[in-house]
Amino acid sequence: SANDLPSVIAHNSLTAILTPMDTNQNGIVDMGHIEIWAKEFNSSSAPACGGSPNDIMFLIAKGHADEMSTPPSQDAVAVELTCSDFTNNPTIVPIQFWVLDTIGGSADYTNVVVRLFDNHNYCSGESQNIQVGNQFTSIEVPQLDFHNRIRNQAETANMNSETLSLRPQRLKARPGQSQVLLQNRPNPFRTETTIGFELPQSTTIRLRILDGTGRMLTEVNGYYKMGYNEIHLDRNQLTSGILYYELSSRFGNVTKRMVLID
Repeated sequence: SANDLPSVIAHNSLTAILTPMDTNQNGIVDMGHIEIWAKEFNSSSAPACGGSPNDIMFLIAKGHADEMSTPPSQDAVAVELTCSDFTNNPTIVPIQFWVLDTIGGSADYTNVVVRLFDNHNYCSGESQNIQVGNQFTSIEVPQLDFHNRIRNQAETANMNSETLSLRPQRLKARPGQSQVLLQNRPNPFRTETTIGFELPQSTTIRLRILDGTGRMLTEVNGYYKMGYNEIHLDRNQLTSGILYYELSSRFGNVTKRMVLID
């Protein structure tokens, strides 16, 4: 019956902007990508009648589902969108969002969309000569948090710049803002990488690094000042492959993906 199914309440759409990757580490951006987590779509979904919120999980897959569809596997907690998903601004990418009761095994879904943008022409080939160097530009990489908001105030920045720096601009945090977790640099990386983040106020944070199965590889805890901060990691603490890094503080939790290559 309907009471045996989880209640699915989700955002109808998310806006995502492709971010740059230098996959062969030759100093030139050669791909645009972004990862969308299932929990980013969740609004206030609830377990089946009598169930516990701790017993539900959120799953996601490309394409729209119908009454004959079955839930994706339990490791389908995120989807990666790349230039292969993009056609023009905005590209409407159909997504199926599922809520699974891990105890009873029941699941229900709703169909949602991602509005995908390629603001810097990574997918058209026009950005093949963008150099990853030491110069600064006014371009900032927009990020999604888990409340359907874009962490970027510079969409109208200088789009004609020919140089994109891997070093983020030092933003001045303002009281009341949420924390911002930046993409690690470089990414992918072979030996070491730097994770930058912005805090609206000085506070204690925890940074966890997880492998693709969710196993924690290392953890950093500490008290960090308001504004921009950095944490440096080397490969001795990690394992090769797709990794996830999660920033937790009293301002919330934000997770992003990085790649360690051999």
